[in-house]
Amino acid sequence: MIDGIKYNLYQYPLNAEVIEYDKDVYTGKVKIPKTVIYNDRTYPVTRIAKRAFFQCSGMTSVTLPNTLTSIGDGAFYECSGLTSISIPDNVTSIGVGAFTNCTGLKSVIIPDNVETIGWGAFGCCSELTSITIGKKLSEIPDQTFIGCSSLSTVVIPDNVTKVGAGAFSECDNLASISLGKGVNSIGVEAFCNCKKLTSFIIPSGITIIEKGTFRGCKNLTSIDIPNSVTSIGDDAFRYCDGLTSLSVGKGVKFIGEKVFLGCNKLSSVYISDLKAWCEMSCGVESNPLSNAHHLFYNGEEIKSLIIPNGITAIREGSFINCESITSVMIPNSVISIGSSSFSGCHGLTSITIPDGVTSIGGSAFSGCSGLTSITIPDGVTSIGGSAFFGCSGLTSITIPNSVKDIGSYAFYDCINLNSVTIGSGVTTIGTGAFSGANLNVIRILDLEAYCNITFYNGAFTSNHHLFLNDKEIIDLVIPDNIATINGLAFGKCTYFKSVFIPKSVTLITANAFQDCCALISIVVEDGNSVYDSRDNCNAIIETKENELIRGCQTTVIPSSVTSIRYSAFYGCSGLTSITIPNGVTNIGDAAFSHCSSLTSVSIPNSVTTIGYGAFSDCNSLKSVRSYIQTPYHISTGVFKDYSLLHQMINATLYVPVGTKWLYESREGWNLFPNIVEIATILGDVSEDGEINETDITLLANYIIKQHDDETEKLKFDINEDGIVNVADIVKLVNIIKSKH
Repeated sequence: MIDGIKYNLYQYPLNAEVIEYDKDVYTGKVKIPKTVIYNDRTYPVTRIAKRAFFQCSGMTSVTLPNTLTSIGDGAFYECSGLTSISIPDNVTSIGVGAFTNCTGLKSVIIPDNVETIGWGAFGCCSELTSITIGKKLSEIPDQTFIGCSSLSTVVIPDNVTKVGAGAFSECDNLASISLGKGVNSIGVEAFCNCKKLTSFIIPSGITIIEKGTFRGCKNLTSIDIPNSVTSIGDDAFRYCDGLTSLSVGKGVKFIGEKVFLGCNKLSSVYISDLKAWCEMSCGVESNPLSNAHHLFYNGEEIKSLIIPNGITAIREGSFINCESITSVMIPNSVISIGSSSFSGCHGLTSITIPDGVTSIGGSAFSGCSGLTSITIPDGVTSIGGSAFFGCSGLTSITIPNSVKDIGSYAFYDCINLNSVTIGSGVTTIGTGAFSGANLNVIRILDLEAYCNITFYNGAFTSNHHLFLNDKEIIDLVIPDNIATINGLAFGKCTYFKSVFIPKSVTLITANAFQDCCALISIVVEDGNSVYDSRDNCNAIIETKENELIRGCQTTVIPSSVTSIRYSAFYGCSGLTSITIPNGVTNIGDAAFSHCSSLTSVSIPNSVTTIGYGAFSDCNSLKSVRSYIQTPYHISTGVFKDYSLLHQMINATLYVPVGTKWLYESREGWNLFPNIVEIATILGDVSEDGEINETDITLLANYIIKQHDDETEKLKFDINEDGIVNVADIVKLVNIIKSKH
């Protein structure tokens, strides 16, 4: 300890180093001498050691001698009372964090002899307004001036070649920075959150714009990326929400993730090399066009786009949201059109796809609402998911034989798409592929090939005519060698009158022939090992399980059936009444849902389970006869009319004498607005406990005479339509047949 300052003294060579001591000792003005004398020997002071004045917050100024050559790591760390520092000319190195958190420091001059500075040397000096960088410093290390929130102007001389990661990050008031010609490297987040920076000239020697370099620079209005730059890192310009104009040099080959995310005011992108732009690798979210919507080539906005010869692939998102593009010509060299490549090009009305193209990527033309027609060449093997999503101007499309896969939502919401031709090579149609399209005609070229397609949910959602070549299919005959009928293949074919299923069919998947509301005949060929249509019932029954899996408007359920599968009669809008024979134990979910003409139904005592929505949206239903002696709870959705804001179907529930109170206490049943007890078994008009020819005679006599007694009328109204006529005799005959 010499004159209040602690030193290490070295003999060879003779020098002194200021070292750490009690931080409370150093207060006010501190002067470090050029030399110190100890035991009659003079020691020049050449170094300030690591942490020498660490957290000496009471020190307001320090005088450093010209003999000093180095300042160690953290030497003046958190000297918050220090307002000025004069670094001597002979200093060649400043250590890591040497002046970090010197929050009172106003200005810094880095002498010309300084060759190295440690990372974070002046970090978080929040009052620092001015810095001067010496002529020998080649690198501004990582975080050197991070958080210097009062710094407004910086000039970096030509001798500096590298600006490190986060070097000026969080300099909130930095409005102007001039980079010397020598800078060829700018580190990660170097200028991140410099919120007042309005302009920046990227030196021509820069090859990479690193991750987050300008993230959060909210007042940057324009950026020119020089031809020397080959890569732009993730988040580089993220949240630069003042950026309106961007020029991209021809050397850029890669743009990382979310580079321009949040640049919501970006309106124009300028390029000088269209071929280079087409070859650039860039994700959809990173493409500046996602926000800009306007692409300029050599100063002129692109309207008629001609892809240069030699391009083999139009990359992902290349021209996304280019609203001004009206036409596109693609050269024969192109073999693939990438995902979202023309997505959102609302003004696009014409495009020519060459024969060499083999794939159209996901969302490639999504949102191209001005596109009225497109020819998919015979050679394309796959159409990606959402490829033509929302192309509301399309009215017809032909899928060539070469296409194997049509992706999910490929033509979703093409609201004016009226006709589609599906080639014989298609093997897969994805979820919702044509959902939302108002298809009226589906034309197929090969029925066998069509039967072998794998369909996913919602492939077709509109009622339509199905044509085989130029002839509409009215009577569908499944080819002899087909083993599987995909349930969605023939759904919503509302003009089918009959279906014939050969004995080769061993699997019929869910929802087969759903919404084929005109069907009046269903026949399964004799000898089928899995299915049958016993007793000319006009239904498909799974033989082993005695389960009815698909019915139609003329179906008479055989007495041998024990279960009605979910959605078995879904959408049978021509079905007016149905008698479920005693012996059926299960009525599946949505079994009779959307049978809009169904007026009456009888549920036998044998039924033990009724699935959710079994009779939902049967909005013509007026009479439900339940013969269940001991009612159980059912779902509240069994008889709901969802078209009327989930209200209960307005029907009368007829129940056995003495059970009304039970029905009124059982969930689901108790929602009926009117529950009436009845004494008869449906069809037993003689009330002798049997249904036979006697009942037919009595019914015929009643029709001839007609009475006004409502109780009598209820007994004779077999089909429960409110009228007693010949139709009730037909229904009674069918009931008798089903019991034999």
